[in-house]
Amino acid sequence: MQLKRFEEAETALQKVLALSPIDADIIYAMVSMHTQQEQWSQAQPYAARLVEVTNRGEGPLKILAVIEEKLEAAAAGQ
Repeated sequence: MQLKRFEEAETALQKVLALSPIDADIIYAMVSMHTQQEQWSQAQPYAARLVEVTNRGEGPLKILAVIEEKLEAAAAGQ
């Protein structure tokens, strides 16, 4: 049940993002959704896009740094 709701939410957000590709709130929602599921590689491109859309805003830069640390840690652990 939980996975189905996640997939439905992801699909809905992707549709909204297609209509508003530079909407920081929608991009952040995608980042948040993937980080909550610890899907770091899926969250990373959205976080990078959020940094771009917010003109390298401090918060998005920190989020991207955390995600990249998680990805590096995962790669080192393999």
